[in-house]
Amino acid sequence: PDDLLRKSGLVVFKNERQVYDRFRNRIIFPIENLSGDIVAFGGRELGGGEPKYLNSPESPLYVKGNNLYGLFRTKDEIRSRDMAILVEGYFDLLALWNAGFSNVFATLGTALTRRQTSLIGRFTRNVTLLFDGDAAGRAAVERSLPLFLEEDIAARVVILPDSSDPDDYVKKYGRESLEGLIQKAPTMVDYYIDGIMNNADRFEGTTRLARETVSFIRNIPDVIQRNLFIKRCAEKLGLDQGMLKEEVNRESRRAGPAVPERRPGATIDPVELHLIYLMIEFPRKIPFVKESGILECCNEPALKSLGCRIVEIFEKRGTVTMAEIMNESTEGGVADRLLAMAVNEPPEEAIVDRMFHDTMKKVKAHWYRERHRALKRRLMEAHERGDAQQCDNLLMEKAQLLNQEQKDHILKGASPK
Repeated sequence: PDDLLRKSGLVVFKNERQVYDRFRNRIIFPIENLSGDIVAFGGRELGGGEPKYLNSPESPLYVKGNNLYGLFRTKDEIRSRDMAILVEGYFDLLALWNAGFSNVFATLGTALTRRQTSLIGRFTRNVTLLFDGDAAGRAAVERSLPLFLEEDIAARVVILPDSSDPDDYVKKYGRESLEGLIQKAPTMVDYYIDGIMNNADRFEGTTRLARETVSFIRNIPDVIQRNLFIKRCAEKLGLDQGMLKEEVNRESRRAGPAVPERRPGATIDPVELHLIYLMIEFPRKIPFVKESGILECCNEPALKSLGCRIVEIFEKRGTVTMAEIMNESTEGGVADRLLAMAVNEPPEEAIVDRMFHDTMKKVKAHWYRERHRALKRRLMEAHERGDAQQCDNLLMEKAQLLNQEQKDHILKGASPK
């Protein structure tokens, strides 16, 4: 029990006999995952104590960089409007919700991650960043821009005046005024050109600004977006466009492709993990999973390996149990997370087939997205090298992938029997 309490993050053990409520004297904000399960809490200090905000520590159920506050409640409205508003905190989200903005979500006190932008992309490709007007808010916007570019999300940026936050602004100026700011929000390109590049306090002279710009542009994977940035930045700096492009290419070759940081346990795909859980919970469906070939579409090596091991155990014994999987050597806390899922009530038999069908469909869609992204990156690199033959080969490969995607009916037909 003590071990479970520690993992839950609800209490702090000072010693073996003294236990304290981690969130005492705080307003509590339940944090839900995309399924609506409460996986963590945030707490706001009521007095003048520190820290002002406190979140649950990460656990088998909760990884900050894999969740977004409020998204479970607002995802349907976001999908319906095909636009989302991203704010920084709990109160900002509640203030906008109370003002009638129901397509809003928030970060969880940390910098935006690639996993979170990928999560956003499941519901919309249009996001407006609505951050505080202070230096910290501007810095958060600047860190987020490359992530949205990488995910092919069209982001716009609203920096509130007078260093105010969304809560203050709505109370002072009202919903209509904020709606006007959102509608007139500049694109990422315009914000970078007219906002960041005009920040004289940060940049000292054209040379320093050019170096910072090259470093930023280097991390943009999309060829069209990258060339657009180069053109606009060259005009702003008064530099030759070809020279700036060559400098970006040289920096890319020197530094190599940017590799996302992978921390053990932080990159487990929740959809792929759910498929593994369903296989363990309902082993009668394992033959169907094997026949579909969906395990080959898992992007997480640890989950693909575990899925194949489950099939192997089932074919030898005719069944598989959670206890057997707990004894398997798995990476990144997979076993802990499966165990946490198994604590909940299993799905009803009436919806099991539909759950398998929907989960496998999502895994396949994610596999296609990753293939398209990898092809786009390779095409960009070939274009920068001036390798026309490789560009032709990759374009042909892309056409074949699109054709395969259109003809692929394994997961798009009727629900599995």
